[in-house]
Amino acid sequence: MKKCPNCHTVLPDPARFCHQCGARVEEPPRNFSAPGPEDIAAHFFETLRYKVREEQDASLQEQYLQRFRESDFGRIFDIRIDQLTAAAADLADHHSQPKEAIAAFLDPALDDLSDFFIIRYCRDLHVVPIPEAVLQYQQMAPEQIDLFRFIMDYLHFESEPETVYTNLLQMPVEKLRNASQAFLFPAKQERIFFICDLSLLGSCKEGFAMTDKALYWKTPLEKARKVAFSGLEQIRREKDWLQINGLFFHASRTLDVRLMKLLRRLKKWF
Repeated sequence: MKKCPNCHTVLPDPARFCHQCGARVEEPPRNFSAPGPEDIAAHFFETLRYKVREEQDASLQEQYLQRFRESDFGRIFDIRIDQLTAAAADLADHHSQPKEAIAAFLDPALDDLSDFFIIRYCRDLHVVPIPEAVLQYQQMAPEQIDLFRFIMDYLHFESEPETVYTNLLQMPVEKLRNASQAFLFPAKQERIFFICDLSLLGSCKEGFAMTDKALYWKTPLEKARKVAFSGLEQIRREKDWLQINGLFFHASRTLDVRLMKLLRRLKKWF
């Protein structure tokens, strides 16, 4: 908010004239300039290197960059960078807090662009395959998405050896009871999407499950854990496991990476 220099009436930030006395309100000088195409391109490559390092294998970074240079993705990249540069310039000109607004716009846009390149153009380089089905959600608003289908597309259990139950009526009663006693404690209104059995003997006393509200899990020698999607704060991959709000989680390398990407997307929505 700003004040009229004549009558000191409090005015909204976009106001150019005082609605009380009509005096002209000077625009405060701007000392912020929008990032240019070189800045946005550098941000993209920083994002790309980070993802290869965290999701795949840091030793393969040069191969991913070489693929960028050799593929026809460069044409898509140039067009998209021009679009993002124009949008950032518009935010710089019209937003009262341009730095924050541009960061809030560019970060997810470059996250999507780097995902598109990695998934569509670098499949043969992956250590952890990322299903192409996740790309369909990039331009969709949360209210347009079937949350169950979204979660299952990200985790892509079809490529995993673990036993997964999505129909609890067909799940062996003893295993459902074990999961319910060991780690799965949903509220009555929660819809259970799946239960993944990670126990060595197939008892379902250890594993993880997701509902429409939260992630539940139990790993060996650890307490049962729960993190609501609305309470997601930190999702980080360590050497061979995840830290979710500071709590230890591990299923397998591939499931860990896919779950990390899934939870980071859910964190933006809840």
